[in-house]
Amino acid sequence: MIHTAQFEFLYEPFYLSLNSVPKYEERFVGYGFTRNTQTYELSVGGWTFKVLSPVYLVHLGIKISNQERPYWRVKQNDENREIYKKFKNEVQARYHTVQIKKVAEPSKSVELLRQKKLTINQ
Repeated sequence: MIHTAQFEFLYEPFYLSLNSVPKYEERFVGYGFTRNTQTYELSVGGWTFKVLSPVYLVHLGIKISNQERPYWRVKQNDENREIYKKFKNEVQARYHTVQIKKVAEPSKSVELLRQKKLTINQ
């Protein structure tokens, strides 16, 4: 079964694609803002995301809050956020589009993962 996934800001799927997709933006350093900025550009560029179900991937070790992350990782994310502001404008100009609305709340699947992790760790 295949269905289309709606893009959400900071959406970071693992995916298969043709080699014609835009490459990762190399200005982003270290952790964060790599796959999610690539998927942002894909979405702005008109690509769609299809979910192959019931195939799934489990990523162990997802952190829930910034307090659990080391200082250097938080610093990298802060620096990448500043780079992202410029990147976002460049992508919108490249594809002649307007800004995609930022999703304020985590998606239902992220919330379910958090609940599951909390249950497992208790």
